[in-house]
Amino acid sequence: MSRSQSSLGGARGTQSSVVERLAALYAPPKKSRGFGPIRVSRPRRSRRFGGNGFIGSVRSGGPGRWLVALVVLVLLLVTAVLIVTQTAWIAVATSGVQDGDVIRGDQASRLAFRIKSAGPAAGKVMVMFNGMEVSTETEADGTLVASLTNAAPGDNRINYRVKSKYPWARDKTGQVSFTVRFGPTLSLPRAVPPPTAKRAALIRGLADDDVIVTVNGKPASRESGMFQAYVPFGSRDATVIATAPDGSLTKAVVKFDSTPVVAEPIQAFHITEPAWRYANLDKTLARLAREKKINAVVLTIKDENGIIGYDTGVPLAKRIGAVGKDWRVKNGELTVGFYEARQAIDRLHELGLKAIGRITCFLDPQLAEWALKNGQTDMIVQDKNGDAIRTAYGTAVFTNFANEQVRQYNIQLAVEAAKLGFDDIMFDYVRRPEGLMENLHFPGLTTSPAVGIANFVREARQALPPGTTLGVAVFGVSASRPYLVGQDIRLLAPLVDYIAPMVYPSHWVEGEFKVPLPIAEPGTIVERSVAEFVRQASTGGAYTVPWLQDFGAKSYQYGTPQVLAQIEGGYRSKASGFFMWNSKVEYHLEAFEPVGTYNLEDEAGSNVTAVRNTTPKKSKG
Repeated sequence: MSRSQSSLGGARGTQSSVVERLAALYAPPKKSRGFGPIRVSRPRRSRRFGGNGFIGSVRSGGPGRWLVALVVLVLLLVTAVLIVTQTAWIAVATSGVQDGDVIRGDQASRLAFRIKSAGPAAGKVMVMFNGMEVSTETEADGTLVASLTNAAPGDNRINYRVKSKYPWARDKTGQVSFTVRFGPTLSLPRAVPPPTAKRAALIRGLADDDVIVTVNGKPASRESGMFQAYVPFGSRDATVIATAPDGSLTKAVVKFDSTPVVAEPIQAFHITEPAWRYANLDKTLARLAREKKINAVVLTIKDENGIIGYDTGVPLAKRIGAVGKDWRVKNGELTVGFYEARQAIDRLHELGLKAIGRITCFLDPQLAEWALKNGQTDMIVQDKNGDAIRTAYGTAVFTNFANEQVRQYNIQLAVEAAKLGFDDIMFDYVRRPEGLMENLHFPGLTTSPAVGIANFVREARQALPPGTTLGVAVFGVSASRPYLVGQDIRLLAPLVDYIAPMVYPSHWVEGEFKVPLPIAEPGTIVERSVAEFVRQASTGGAYTVPWLQDFGAKSYQYGTPQVLAQIEGGYRSKASGFFMWNSKVEYHLEAFEPVGTYNLEDEAGSNVTAVRNTTPKKSKG
């Protein structure tokens, strides 16, 4: 073979050898024949799980490994979320008031909401009642109790929140809604003298006309706006139940008790609006306060002419020109108002004296004349022909207490005065005019005058700021003949703090309280008349502070002995002090003794008589 052939052949041989080796490597294994050497071939890779599949990717650290990690992470997160959301981190149990409850009004004063929290995340508990956070008390088992005594009529709402200790657990919140359905409104005595074998106990009060009232299970007699019942001897007390048409109830128990209601004594005299600027008044007040002979002053807000003593902000007062103007000239103009209310009150308080604001209510010529001129005749008391009535005070002077505008006018003045700082509000002339009822007409009145007057006082009491002391000045005859001027002490007493009867000796007729000539026996008539007022006022929980007179009348002149006799007579009958009256603000201050020092054991003062045609010296306040 030639060299060239040999080379070509060698080259081909080399190529052949390589091809063969590759073929042998990937060829299927051959069956072994005989006992020659066994060739072990590599296993065949599956196409499903081959090197390019999911497992291969995971094994080789490809994208599949990250996918597995993501799935595991998601599973862990889902598990954690389920643990957080499904675990009872905070549990709450409530009792007392439940959602949807309808509570009777007579049970409202005992309402309470109880809440107890538990669980690993339970933290501080907050209770809100009608939008205001309320305090709670903790019982022995850890239950928190919130008092709901100020529940309002109608819908009420409790919201609670239990704060979580951990950030991943939510606060536990909830709401409880309930309704308070108050029964009919009742105004009735706190206690009455116990019945005897000869005299039954009288229960008298106010109630709406559509209400059924029973006393100890028996129907009470009804008059428009009021009820009354006599409880016989042998009864332990009087249970009064009022039932409204919707079935709601109001229940109250009237106790039998004849203990007189007595308060810390008030010793004061009256000051008119212009008198506040008397030159020597401040010195006199300072001296009397220092000597403890007085502890209060009655300062008129609105007088018998309908004139207001200071620059009020009540719109109707400004519209009718009721704000008084001082006669003194200031900067070329009359001074508006006789005194600055806050300044006067601050000065009285500085002296340690209470400021009692007196409002003459329905004797109001200023308002009556304005109403008549402007066609508002429903605002005045009329005769049977519809004209303004004529009285001893004049024509068109009495306003109609049944008129909403008239009532609100006086109530707004009282509320304003209380907010200015007056400690007490005293309503005077809170009555109807004298005269036969058949000759009088009160547009809009659907009850008796006594009930209408009492309803006005109740409305005023509800409007006054909490803590304001309220009193009413009444005629002396009101204790025995309430129908004469529409002042029923048994109806008024539960609505006020004190009754201020005008037991002026000059105002009684001969033989009143078995006193032959009352004006001549000032101590006796005051002692006997005040005793009856104390008895009636005490039934409503009110104390009695009588108005006494420091002026002469019917040719009888009054001096220090007569004034002192009245004061001691009142105290002997359990009066809680006195108010002294003189329209000219001229008082016998020698009769004033330090509060609590009057000698009541010596009854000689009750025998003091007034003498005709004497003119004792008086001291100007």
